[in-house]
Amino acid sequence: MLMYLQGMQRNPGFPTIEAELETALVKAGAISDKNAGSFMKIHWMRAARTDKGVSAACQVVSAKLMVEPTDTFADRVNQHLPKQIRVFGVQRTTDGFDARKYCDKRKYEYILPAWVFDPQACSTARTLPDRGALQAVAAAVLVGRSSSNGPASNGVAAAAAADASSADASGSESAGGGVLDGAAKSGGETTDETAASSRLGDEKLKRLREDIAASQARFTFGDEELQRLDRILGQYVGTHNFHNFTVRVLSSDPAAQRYIMSFNAEVKLIRNEPWVKCVVVGQSFMLHQIRKLIGTAVAIMRGVASEECLKLALDPDRDLNTPMAPALGLFLDETYFDAYNNRFGELHGPVTFEPFRDAAEEFKAEVLYPDIADTDQQDLINALWLRTLTDSHFRFTSWAKWGTVRNTAATIAANRAAEQAKKAREQLQKQQAKRPAAAADASSAAAADGGSSEAGAQPAIKQQRLERPGRFQGATTAMVVGSQVSGRLDNALLCNETDRTQ
Repeated sequence: MLMYLQGMQRNPGFPTIEAELETALVKAGAISDKNAGSFMKIHWMRAARTDKGVSAACQVVSAKLMVEPTDTFADRVNQHLPKQIRVFGVQRTTDGFDARKYCDKRKYEYILPAWVFDPQACSTARTLPDRGALQAVAAAVLVGRSSSNGPASNGVAAAAAADASSADASGSESAGGGVLDGAAKSGGETTDETAASSRLGDEKLKRLREDIAASQARFTFGDEELQRLDRILGQYVGTHNFHNFTVRVLSSDPAAQRYIMSFNAEVKLIRNEPWVKCVVVGQSFMLHQIRKLIGTAVAIMRGVASEECLKLALDPDRDLNTPMAPALGLFLDETYFDAYNNRFGELHGPVTFEPFRDAAEEFKAEVLYPDIADTDQQDLINALWLRTLTDSHFRFTSWAKWGTVRNTAATIAANRAAEQAKKAREQLQKQQAKRPAAAADASSAAAADGGSSEAGAQPAIKQQRLERPGRFQGATTAMVVGSQVSGRLDNALLCNETDRTQ
């Protein structure tokens, strides 16, 4: 049984990864009792924050820790951690190292079953074959899996699937009877997939499982589907305004502009079933951004939305409700610190996962992937989400008809002009405040020298203006601050976790 963790960031009163990790570090002697409970004292920071339901294969946490002896540090901490959280190792860093600020880019993985891309699987927009045909398909699939999985068993399953597809479906109800009541929020997020499955009757859940078995028998995610998915995901690459792929971020907000370096997919076997792994690398991501990118891509692959919808969703002048895939399949795979390593890597060694690559892959293969697959099979997470992925819910066919609601470029230009005007006013006010003081100082200096005439005061005032604090003094201060970066030492903690219950 895995402990149920509610996200990465510490949240008093709830079990989180940071809370478990801090407790283990205190027990291992890495954090003193006096500093326990205060992340500010030890300069604690994580490279990326994972929300509830999202796991991490390779996470980096920076903190001031007592790590000696270093060769046994990971083992000493891991003995106090639950099964789904593991520390790989520790790396000494400079005093100013901050895992979040020094992280150049982040890589995430999102995995989902191949049958999700079958347009007929768990669709509420069609009528299912009669129940007897579905049961025959499910039985054929189960027989095929229990045998040697040879050509004969595959042929039986394929034949049963063909019979089911051509069976008379008159009078049969739709998959589960429509969209779940209260299961979908704005953006397509289900409130609680496990609770949603419990609200369905056992009979409807059984029919969903039979529908999945039929889809696994008839649908193949081949090279053509993979190439099409790569083409769709490739449209996200580059710098775009992703305000429609997050929440509570205006299109004119600079935070909406994000840079994605790569986004591609591949097929892998998990529990002897084909799954599709989507890998995205970017500088940083907003709340729910990756889940909404995947949700939109799945809608296009299933034929619910057109590829034009993706281009419309990237338009900063439109407000559109994009679907959000479940949190189950998403996890942080790796964080990169290239700029830090190039500048300070020779001092104490680079912050990299290369020494722990094999351990991380083993963790994914033995804990992460199976946990995701088992949870989806038990709670039907993806099947329940697909029931909400409909045109009636998101109105994809109307997106092109809706006009733009703003001129984002003009808004950004106006905001920039207003900011520049504000800075100019502040600069002018500072200059005006300095002039009377400079004049008074000049007059006092002239009086002290015995020259009280106006002609003698003017050169002093002019000289005072030239010597007022300015560029040279500020640059000197900046250089001094910069030279202090490599003073004392800090530590980077490399760990992983899975945020799931089983």
